[in-house]
Amino acid sequence: MNKSQFNSTWIEKIYQPKSFETEHLTTFDPSKLLPMCIVINSFVNNLDLSFFKQYYKSNELIGGRPHFDYKVLLKIYLYSLYRNISIRNLSNFNSPGSNLHYLSQGLSHFPERTEFFRFLKILDLHINDIFDLSIEYICKQIELDLLNLYDDGTFFEAHNNRHKIITDTNISRSNKKWTTIREDPNSSEDLKSKASKKLELNKERTLILSEFNRTSYGRTDNDSVLLKDKNGSYIAGYNVQFVEEGKYGLIVYAYISNKNPDSAVFLDMVEPLIKKYKPKSLTMDLGYGTTDILEILTKNDVTPIVKTLKSENATKKITDYSFELSENEDYLICPVGQFLEKVETKVEDKVAFKAENCQLCDIKDKCLDKSKNKRVTINIEEFKALKLADKSVNSPEGEESYSHRGNKCESPNGFIKYNLGGKKLKMDGLIRNNTIIQLYACLYNLRRLISIKSSYKK
Repeated sequence: MNKSQFNSTWIEKIYQPKSFETEHLTTFDPSKLLPMCIVINSFVNNLDLSFFKQYYKSNELIGGRPHFDYKVLLKIYLYSLYRNISIRNLSNFNSPGSNLHYLSQGLSHFPERTEFFRFLKILDLHINDIFDLSIEYICKQIELDLLNLYDDGTFFEAHNNRHKIITDTNISRSNKKWTTIREDPNSSEDLKSKASKKLELNKERTLILSEFNRTSYGRTDNDSVLLKDKNGSYIAGYNVQFVEEGKYGLIVYAYISNKNPDSAVFLDMVEPLIKKYKPKSLTMDLGYGTTDILEILTKNDVTPIVKTLKSENATKKITDYSFELSENEDYLICPVGQFLEKVETKVEDKVAFKAENCQLCDIKDKCLDKSKNKRVTINIEEFKALKLADKSVNSPEGEESYSHRGNKCESPNGFIKYNLGGKKLKMDGLIRNNTIIQLYACLYNLRRLISIKSSYKK
């Protein structure tokens, strides 16, 4: 954006000039402050964070009366994530007149690391409320399209080296190796002793996997798991789902999990997402085109704009989903117009349809295998959900929505991973990393808000 196209009216309006005593009396110059710094300050000031007041009295969680206003700590921590500054080094950026100094207004002295970690424990408890409040703040500034949503998943590396991931496969391989060594009569006593210790350790790790009900866990970060990224490389990480609204692509829902694939994670979050926003449509990529997901969406009157897994066929032959179901659900219609009548089937929850005569059909080579006449066995509800998804994604509106999926979904991922340096998470555990991911989403939205509000107006 050229400087001539940048409208700073909104930034100037929300700027709050103040002075306070540190080493020197400081008057802030807005032209020397980052627009993001000014927006973070205004954003936090406009949130109803009254739930922080309960921690200003002695309680078991923090162990005494806090020295700092948690609103100010939230501003500082948001700024640290935006500039990718570690808590350890924050105080080095707190010079008079600086961005951090501006955000620290109201503090008698800059907080120590222990104060931030104490604050993060409280933030973990209320981060979902804060994110909801952030969406309310955004909606007061610009109009969002919350009826048409986009969803995509991405992997974030955990604070755990991939070589320190314990997997059931590695345990099995290790057990085989050390059992052989221990039972080998030619092995030394020292080596047999080492083998026994390794096998005992593997028992403990197997019990941990059983408790977690997973196939892998991290030694540094127990909640992390082994994942295979798009490049085919294995990482210790988390699966993060971002849901964007349809107008500007702002993140309106963020969810972190140690499950894989995306469809399994989405099933955990789809009901709360629908309850929260009651969307009319949801646009997703091929990985979400499973019957379980489609049935939930259609049951809740949400139009799925997604390329379904079963309708995709690499050989381009006629599949069961190339047929049409009659309105009364008594028969199927094949691609050349022949009716397949309903017949008895012993398969639970499925209905069979069979054609009368396929021998004279021009497309029988693409449709039939070894049978003389086509027989199709389907689950009616599953079939209807898949056909609705195909119809939706191939409609003019669906094609238009799907064409924007890449831009809507990839922009937040790229900004958070590379602009904010969030590709590798720096905290341990699902709970703490949920807090970090939600704050990253807030920062992305604020940065987009600056771009939208400050763009050139013709």
